[in-house]
Amino acid sequence: MSSKVSSRAEAKASVEAIRRSHGYLDEHVLNLMESDVRQTVEASLMKKSEIGDAVDALVKNLEKNDGSFVFELLRNADDNRFTKARDRGTFPFVRFTIAPSYITVHCNEDGFTTEDLRAICAIGKSSKVDRPECFGEDGVGFKSVFTVAYKVHIRSGHYSFSFNHQRGQSGMGMFSPTWEKSGDGPPTIHTWIILFLHLDILQDTDNPIMKQFERIQEKHLLFLRNLERIEIIQVDSRGATISTQKYSIRRDTVHIMTISGEKDGVKNEEKNYYVTKFLREIPRNKSGTHSRLKTTAENELSLSEVILAFPLDSTHSNPVVDNQEVFAFSPIGTMGFKFLIQADFELQPSSQTLDTISSRNHALLDSIATAFVQAIGFCNLDLADRLTMGNLDAKWMRYLPQKNDHPWDGYWKELYEHIKAKVETTPLVRRLNGFFSYKIKETRRFGPLATDSNGDPIFEDAYPLSYLSKIYEESDLDYLTEYGLEWISHADVLTFASNDLKKPESRMKSPKTSDQWHTAAAEFLGLSFEKGWEMYVRNMEVIPLANGKWISAASATTPLSFTSTNGLEIPQDLPLTFINPSANHNAARAAFFRQLGTEDLSISYIRQLIFDKYPVVTEDNPAIPSTIPIITLLEHLEFLYLSHTNNDASDEGYERIAVLTEAGTLRKPLSVDVYMPDTHRYGVKQLLKPTTSAQPPDVAILSHIYFLRRKEDAWAEWLQTTLGIRTQPRLIHENEPTDIFRYVMEHRNDELVGVLRHYWPEISKGVEQSRPLLNQISRSSAFCMNGLVQLNHTYLPLPKLMALSSRFLESTMPFPFLDLSNTLEPNAPSTWEFLTKIGVGNAVNAFFFLDMLAYFRKYDILGKYGQSTPIKAFAMYPLIHEGLARVANIGSVEAYCRMTFRNSSLILLPIEGNGCDRWKATDGCRWDCPVNMKSLSGIRSYYTSLFEETVLLGEIMPLMRNVVGVSELSSEDILNELAVQKKEKNPDEDLIRKLYAWLADMVSASSESDKSSLKEAFRTDPLIFAAGAWYTAQACVWSSATDLLSKTDLSCHYPDMETAFVTVLGVSRMTLDAAYEELQLKGTSDSTTIDEIKAELWQFNSLLPDARNKPDPSPILDSRVFPVKSPHGSVQLVSAASTDFAVIDRKSLEEKFRGLAKMLDFNLNEVRRLQPFLRWAGLDERRLSVKVTEVITQVEVANANEEALEELRRSFESKVYALCRIAAHFGSPKAEDPESLRKTLKTFEFIGASSMKSELHLEEGGRTLKTDQQEAALYLNFTDRDFDIFVPYDAYRRDICLRYDLPHALFKWMMDGSLPTLEIIEVQAAKRLIANILNDEPASVETLLDREGIVELDIPGDPLANDDRPLRAEQSPEAPIPIPIGYLVLPEPPTPSRLYNPPDEDEISFSSSSSSLAGPFTSHQPASTSPLFPLTHLISHSLPGSSSEPSTPLLPSSTETPEVSIPRVPTYVALLDMVIRVARVVGLPHRGYDMSAMREALLEIDDDGFAGQYFRHPSSEGPDFARMMGAAGELFVFEILSNLNPQLPGFSRSCWRSTIRRFIIEHPDYSNMSEWVGWETSDIVYTDSTGALTAAFIHHGYLSEEKWGGRKLRYYIEVKTTTAPSQRPFFMGSPQYSRIHEIGSKGTDDEGHEAIYVIFRVFHLGTTSMNYELYFEPHLLELSGALIFDTTNGTRWEVYPG
Repeated sequence: MSSKVSSRAEAKASVEAIRRSHGYLDEHVLNLMESDVRQTVEASLMKKSEIGDAVDALVKNLEKNDGSFVFELLRNADDNRFTKARDRGTFPFVRFTIAPSYITVHCNEDGFTTEDLRAICAIGKSSKVDRPECFGEDGVGFKSVFTVAYKVHIRSGHYSFSFNHQRGQSGMGMFSPTWEKSGDGPPTIHTWIILFLHLDILQDTDNPIMKQFERIQEKHLLFLRNLERIEIIQVDSRGATISTQKYSIRRDTVHIMTISGEKDGVKNEEKNYYVTKFLREIPRNKSGTHSRLKTTAENELSLSEVILAFPLDSTHSNPVVDNQEVFAFSPIGTMGFKFLIQADFELQPSSQTLDTISSRNHALLDSIATAFVQAIGFCNLDLADRLTMGNLDAKWMRYLPQKNDHPWDGYWKELYEHIKAKVETTPLVRRLNGFFSYKIKETRRFGPLATDSNGDPIFEDAYPLSYLSKIYEESDLDYLTEYGLEWISHADVLTFASNDLKKPESRMKSPKTSDQWHTAAAEFLGLSFEKGWEMYVRNMEVIPLANGKWISAASATTPLSFTSTNGLEIPQDLPLTFINPSANHNAARAAFFRQLGTEDLSISYIRQLIFDKYPVVTEDNPAIPSTIPIITLLEHLEFLYLSHTNNDASDEGYERIAVLTEAGTLRKPLSVDVYMPDTHRYGVKQLLKPTTSAQPPDVAILSHIYFLRRKEDAWAEWLQTTLGIRTQPRLIHENEPTDIFRYVMEHRNDELVGVLRHYWPEISKGVEQSRPLLNQISRSSAFCMNGLVQLNHTYLPLPKLMALSSRFLESTMPFPFLDLSNTLEPNAPSTWEFLTKIGVGNAVNAFFFLDMLAYFRKYDILGKYGQSTPIKAFAMYPLIHEGLARVANIGSVEAYCRMTFRNSSLILLPIEGNGCDRWKATDGCRWDCPVNMKSLSGIRSYYTSLFEETVLLGEIMPLMRNVVGVSELSSEDILNELAVQKKEKNPDEDLIRKLYAWLADMVSASSESDKSSLKEAFRTDPLIFAAGAWYTAQACVWSSATDLLSKTDLSCHYPDMETAFVTVLGVSRMTLDAAYEELQLKGTSDSTTIDEIKAELWQFNSLLPDARNKPDPSPILDSRVFPVKSPHGSVQLVSAASTDFAVIDRKSLEEKFRGLAKMLDFNLNEVRRLQPFLRWAGLDERRLSVKVTEVITQVEVANANEEALEELRRSFESKVYALCRIAAHFGSPKAEDPESLRKTLKTFEFIGASSMKSELHLEEGGRTLKTDQQEAALYLNFTDRDFDIFVPYDAYRRDICLRYDLPHALFKWMMDGSLPTLEIIEVQAAKRLIANILNDEPASVETLLDREGIVELDIPGDPLANDDRPLRAEQSPEAPIPIPIGYLVLPEPPTPSRLYNPPDEDEISFSSSSSSLAGPFTSHQPASTSPLFPLTHLISHSLPGSSSEPSTPLLPSSTETPEVSIPRVPTYVALLDMVIRVARVVGLPHRGYDMSAMREALLEIDDDGFAGQYFRHPSSEGPDFARMMGAAGELFVFEILSNLNPQLPGFSRSCWRSTIRRFIIEHPDYSNMSEWVGWETSDIVYTDSTGALTAAFIHHGYLSEEKWGGRKLRYYIEVKTTTAPSQRPFFMGSPQYSRIHEIGSKGTDDEGHEAIYVIFRVFHLGTTSMNYELYFEPHLLELSGALIFDTTNGTRWEVYPG
């Protein structure tokens, strides 16, 4: 009985008692000693201890230990009791938690007892001695933990103690427990063991501890008795889980077990095993390290358990065949066995390999072999096991080790041989229909030829051999071959067969035996001839005769023969011996009889025997020989009849046969025509009756005796086909009528059509193949209702034909219908259709109505209808069309109809008058053409009032177009008609306009050569009618802006037909050169009006952006083409070279100089549109913003805020070097010496002014125009010594000055006189860059300049702060300081636009809002890092009228800087607004175009880089930023396509099918647009039903005319947007990539519509460089390398230009 302690005190006392009994000192006492002293003391204690020698041995063993402490812990845990866990319904488990410095073992066992404590503190003693069902290493195994740990702390119930042992110590600490104070708490339910790891283990980077635990497999659970779950958890130093591994086992039955594993939450596949255990006494383990069971004699034998586990599938009924491991609890390796082996193998201590000389291991050989045969014999299985395993007992041989499975050697070869010997000598297999087991060598396998259809042996077996049971699969039995299983031999089966024939109840001779059995037996016996047993079988009585006897083949005296051949009974008078016909019916038996010598007599041989019975019959010997009975003759003839084949037609025997005629003569049917005795109306007897006018020819008729025995039709047919007996008169011979046929055609006209009807199937081929013969017959006469008529001029009297004839034709019109009343089938019209082959009409078809139409024309021309049109004739056309649909040989019939219409002029027009004028030939008509054409008649226009549209288009049009051959109107037809119209005195202008429109429509489908020919015709021949005259294309021009004086402007005469004249006919559009010349011409004319000049200017301006080579502007500047408004308001045309005037580009300046200066008569918006012309003409210098200067007249210095000015000074000083870089980059003359410029800028001083007065000056024509004084925003006073910057004292006005006026003024000062040499875009970029620099943090300035590509200087840069410059003498703030009047260039204010309207100088007021953002110079900002002009965003401002003073005080009563509102930073709506405006301007450029129009539009719209600021705004960094940018790009493309000219039919918002278009509703123009909720295939999907978009792409050079011209495509447009350059890659998902290739490969989409894929690549979005590129058919661009598609996972593609 186990004893447990009941308290902590009792447990502690037990621990301390053991420690004292060992004489062991506490660890803390030992630690107080020096190392050498401690070793001496421990050695002394060990000598006194009874366990000293054992401890010393254990320490030495630990030094040799391989580190398999994990398995020892596992076995130790399994040896415990789990009674409490099972009572609670939980499964026994052990959990290992591995931390970097310790290992925790947690087991839910019952807990430590006193006996367990004593056992773990002793060597060779265990609490498991009385528990033979447990196993584990006594003492030494558990102590293996000290190979990795220096301390082991155990907590179980009331116990809490530890063992301590460092390397080099005596080892007593491993057995002498030390009580742990942590045990003073409540008792633990389970057992916890903590291993504190050695330092070298912790420092080992290979992590040897985890490698030990990784050796644990779920298979180990198969070898454990109690544990059902193992968990391994790795944690870090903080206790966080790194990985988990769990193994579990489910014991379905006693022997069926399922194991599974799980790693980091991912479950592995379950594995099933059939497990068996075998216990036997064998020599004990000499090392004592693996003795896991009770020892019966201390030094002799010990119980050893062998465990075998056989892998199964999930059904538990099929083996899983694969090499399995061998275990000595820890895995040894894979040795070639198909089942797991666990045994107490004795291993080499040093290498942990098998000890091959161990007597214990050799004893295990028999244990394992015995366990194996017991397992596969399925002994000791309960019902649950058998129900679970199914038929596993029939598949066990799959587990057998095979000789070739593995290179067996050494110990494992011995094990293989032991297993083989056990299997061979143990009854393990069952015989057929038996229940007991036999040894393998006592049974035989039987092959398929030795079995019947049920798979059973044919013949019964006999002792001493037995058939093997059928429960085994053939493939499984192959495993038993090397274990002694053999196939049953052929000789054995023959012996079984001979025994059967000798039995009275012989199965072979029994009439009840099935045919299937006989088949199997015959096939097997037949195989004997191949096996060398022929003579044996030939002497077996296996042949049944027709007389009922059984004989052997060797005893037969006459040739054997079957009673029939090929299914025909052989005449019985022939000398042949027949086998029983019942046996012949079995094909296998018949084949076997043939092997025994039975002959298959051929049909030809028997037929020859029959022919040999007959003498040669000649004219000299006509009688039938009397030696052959007549019945025999008929049987012989019947055999010949029944055995006849087509191959026998040339058999010489038939030539001997003669037949008896009714006249009693013999005739050879193969030589002379002999006719059947037929009494049919059209037989020879009836047809050849004599007439009064002629005698019929002579014929031979067969005697009736041949039909007394056989009366079937086939017999008569055989006589006809083989012997040549005829049933029908021969009518044709060698393509000529025979005497019989001539007699009928000439003397039996009353029977002619009847004879033709009756014999047509026989003569049709000959008649149809001989045109002369067919003509003879068709010209023969037959009786019609009105007399004899040639057959080819007649129609069958069908009711429908006759009814139609009477419906359309007058009663006086004869129509020949055949008289069939005297035939055999007068009322069966369908039987007479064959007559159509010889020209007789028989159906309502195209010929019938064509003949009707011909009769209409005939009688109309003869005047039968007078002046009226024969209306009924029009009904013929749809009837002809309908008749054609029912014609089989449609091609030839259509050709006949086409020829008839062409030759007979059968096209009737509803025209009153002479009948000849109403009927037209095919060449004089076209299906559809404008009415009133002189040269052609349009059928459609005439027939529209006669037929419904469905009939007209569905019947008349196909007839006329496809059959009759009426063509559509062609360009040649139109040219001919235009030539006719030229000859007319009064050309039909409406008709001519329609002809041009028709040309435009039809040319899209023409080839390039046809298009060129058409243009050449109009170039050389005056075929264009305008203003009452005819012109060539070269004499015309297309211009929507003005009339040209030198050419005819067709846009005035045909305003909606630009495509027709420009694209189709080759009329030139207005070009830049033409507009240039026209503008000069207008300038020289005194009659030119202001509006005309403006129109010419707009025309010329619109052509400038597209021109690559622009003309010289000098002649234009010298011409009077500039409308200038005088100060008095009048407008005159002047030349720019002789008159000085200003160009309005600032509204505020225009208002101030209105009434003072001459100005170009275009307002601000018009000037922006006219920018290409102004820039080309060099008139940028005349802009008001350039010409107007501001002159300071008075400055009053006030008591400035010195702190604010000092902070401003420091910030500005930190930007001096950056300003020098900018000046140098843009070519400032002052930057030629950068160091000098820097010194100049460093002399600056900010001075606060309470008031600055200025005047605006404008130089015009040598005089200066001035405005009244106004308040100035800035004054730069630059001398050789000083650089003073006067700024407003007021904080708000100073803020505006520093943000706007100062950057502009600094730039003009830097550039001095070089400003006009820069492009506007460069000027704007420079101003923007200076403003950004002055507003940025000093630390980021250099980075910003580098990213902008600003040049670097050779001089060193400035530090972030520099206070070492000399201070100026302070001026007294007491009174205003007079400043001499200076001169200051006026900075350019921002341009108003719809995107952003910054306030004018005096129009900004404070907001009443209390903004949370501080102004630019608040005192809490550090001076060294604050930007000069920090951005303050999201603050609204108000724009009052023209008040120059704010509505609230400029300064609050306190000294703090007021919070002000400044202009709002651009919003997303502003970006969208710019995108829309640009898209509506640029349109679709020509391929290769430099996109300057887009840049001009962007400069007009975004003069100050306003939109680009959006991307520097914090709102651009939100989560939806990328989608919003994508939506803006899609909007850009949508607007371009929406504003194409001409517009795209059907293009609307429904074509925009992108889900991100929802972002666009922020813009007012799209506020009512709903979200797209459908399936998104592409961003824009447009079905180009008219071809307009395709034509646009062709016109602009993106698609080729040859490939794409005239095609109606569905466009799948994908928009890819970036704010970066176009080289930046874009991305595509897998659906988009697949759709590109699907559409590209098939040329159609999923709906079968012809489709094309296009990518619009929008780049530099929202900047002045915004542009786009087009990629058509990306799948081809990928193949060519023009686009690179790169992917790493197949779901996302990165695309970039190749």
